[in-house]
Amino acid sequence: MILIKCCDISNEVRPMAESEPWLDCLLEEYFNQSDREKAEGLPVAPFMDREKVTKPTAQIGFIKFVLVPLFDAVARLFPQIDGTMVESLRQAQHHYERMKLEDDAKVKCLLRLQEILILAQNLFFTFSRPPKKIGV
Repeated sequence: MILIKCCDISNEVRPMAESEPWLDCLLEEYFNQSDREKAEGLPVAPFMDREKVTKPTAQIGFIKFVLVPLFDAVARLFPQIDGTMVESLRQAQHHYERMKLEDDAKVKCLLRLQEILILAQNLFFTFSRPPKKIGV
């Protein structure tokens, strides 16, 4: 039974070119479901909320806390899968960790750019006003 479960959730064991399109479909399905739940006033599962979840954060947690422990346990019974499946999962986890770092850097950059634009806008409005006349 546990091997059937491994097969069921093994998408991340496959090469990235094959697994990522399926992941995109899965996330879109989750997001559509949570959008509908929100529209109907129902509670939303945090891992399905498009406003809180990114592809990297979803996969890092799933791989780290579900897939690797499960496949590690199975690899103790079937050592031949350790070098293929478990290693593939670790590579996928590293891929999504790098993706998250890149996303975080982009967000940080965008926030800094937003701060700079606000400062520039304030400076523009400060210097575009006519000077106040003194003593009139």
